[in-house]
Amino acid sequence: PYTGMEGMNTGIKVYGISVRQPGEKQEEAVCKLACETAEYVAVKGGISRGSVVVDGGCVGPGYGQPTKEMVEAVHLAARKEGILVDPVCSGKGMAGLIGLVREGLLEDHNVVFLQTGGSAALLAYQDLFVPVA
Repeated sequence: PYTGMEGMNTGIKVYGISVRQPGEKQEEAVCKLACETAEYVAVKGGISRGSVVVDGGCVGPGYGQPTKEMVEAVHLAARKEGILVDPVCSGKGMAGLIGLVREGLLEDHNVVFLQTGGSAALLAYQDLFVPVA
């Protein structure tokens, strides 16, 4: 998303939630990939380092390791919106989005949450998602 939004001069901000590694390390990795992609597709002016923003606060103990915020986000998204998010990536991303909303950082903003799938991973974490009465 960084390359497309920046390359098309949309002015639309992309805010990433890392599920793998600390924010700064993930920002560097994403920026490198976005810059390489921009060069490959000949984006005029490339990608600015400042356009890549990643929050690393949802990683928890590590990739694929559950957090209480992720479990809450998976339950909340399913109960309130009928959206199944996986516990490894999208669940932590949703937890980050919910945190930003609760902090009031997204007031007066239109938000799009991008999810690439993975709901089948819920089966591997069944013990975290017992039915709620």
